[in-house]
Amino acid sequence: MDERRNTAKATGDRHEPAAAARTKLDVWYGSRNLPVVEIAMDPETWTSLRQEEPAGGACNHAYECKRYRWHEAASVTLSGSVEPFNDAVTIDRVGVRKKSYCSSKDSVRPSLKISLNRYVKDDSRKQVIGSSKLTLNNSKSDPLIVRQCVGYRLIRDADLPGPRCNLAEVRVNGEYIGTYVNVEPIKKQLVRRCFGDADGNLYELEHQEDLIPEIDLCRIEYKGFRKDHTKDDLRAVREVLKTGSIAALDKVVPVQEFLRFWSMEALLKHWDGYTYHRNNTYIYNSRPDSEFPRLVFFHWGIDEILQTNQRWLFHANGRVANVLWQDPATRARLAETFNSIRDQVLSRSRLEEVVLPYVGTLEEQVNTVGGRNEQPTIIVDAIRHQLRQAAEANPPVG
Repeated sequence: MDERRNTAKATGDRHEPAAAARTKLDVWYGSRNLPVVEIAMDPETWTSLRQEEPAGGACNHAYECKRYRWHEAASVTLSGSVEPFNDAVTIDRVGVRKKSYCSSKDSVRPSLKISLNRYVKDDSRKQVIGSSKLTLNNSKSDPLIVRQCVGYRLIRDADLPGPRCNLAEVRVNGEYIGTYVNVEPIKKQLVRRCFGDADGNLYELEHQEDLIPEIDLCRIEYKGFRKDHTKDDLRAVREVLKTGSIAALDKVVPVQEFLRFWSMEALLKHWDGYTYHRNNTYIYNSRPDSEFPRLVFFHWGIDEILQTNQRWLFHANGRVANVLWQDPATRARLAETFNSIRDQVLSRSRLEEVVLPYVGTLEEQVNTVGGRNEQPTIIVDAIRHQLRQAAEANPPVG
């Protein structure tokens, strides 16, 4: 543990609050913290959890019910490499369930959701790290392990909404099961931090879901935060999209905000997002009671970004992107927006002084804890190369 304590480095993250304003949750997801999550669970229960198959079947994107059951762990112990997490805290009777039902599904090293108050309703549990929920991704689709944290870092640097992220050591019944990606769950705390409120409607778009007549809106999962939701806001935007009017669309989906979202997908080569695959996307409507909703798209599930076999391109398969792509003037705005975001997050000075040192910190943490790769330096060098190329990228718009 002491060796891990010494891996913290300053990384220049301007989105990490100054020390005086920093909350426990800020520190928990901070780039200098290397959390340790230790789960104590009946061995048979752990085997059952690991081997559980998703209800509805693997990769059944049309299935609308809960895919996995919650299991009770005897305890979960949380600690980290920086104060106030140097002293481990153990919480008894904690909920743990499997996560991921398609490409990241794994029966040996599953992705996990943890709920500290699933079985014991006690608000004090939330105070341990500043939240009662944890999401631990096994990063099965990313043998580099670091892609998600690098991507979310660039998203935040572009002043776009998105989760915070760091790496975590995960143990079950005393046995190390791997280095996981500790990503901030898309819950009220994140939405409030990114949008200033959590009183609107939150939706998740998964495999091929979109605001088009061919997709039943019942398929689009409502994630919160109102009891009286009707999806009328999605219906309203769907009707606007039918008109093809960019001026009308701008009233319900702020076009410049969407162009920034779209540009980041292109910069990260996020082929498994909205504009190409209509997947891995959240939408937040901060005006649920208005005649004109305000839908903002934001990124999720970025474990397959910056791949060497992908090109820097603008995709327009998502309906919102497709409507905007038809207009030459908007395509020109998209190119300008892309260049602005690229230069904001990957300028020469920022790339060399902030982004690449951050990759180095993640690499050091992977080496210290023990990642899945025998040659992590060689493999992480691929990310460095991709970032340097991204700093010069210029996708065609004509």
